[in-house]
Amino acid sequence: MPVGPTSLPAAMRKHLDIRPRLLALGMPAGSDDEFVRTSEAVTRNLVGIENMPIIPREIQDILTTERQRWLKDGRLPST
Repeated sequence: MPVGPTSLPAAMRKHLDIRPRLLALGMPAGSDDEFVRTSEAVTRNLVGIENMPIIPREIQDILTTERQRWLKDGRLPST
């Protein structure tokens, strides 16, 4: 099961920041045990994610985002 907003308990989800190309887990100091449990849960959910199919709408979103990045950084010249 892939990591996502609904695959983790609410108490864990609130600490996970999910963005394109980034997963950030941040917790208050002194939450060592909770951090380890959450980190392990996220890691388990990520196993095999690279083999999951991508639906056409997701492909379109990915390509649009990449095109915008390439235009912005000059790798794709605008006409």
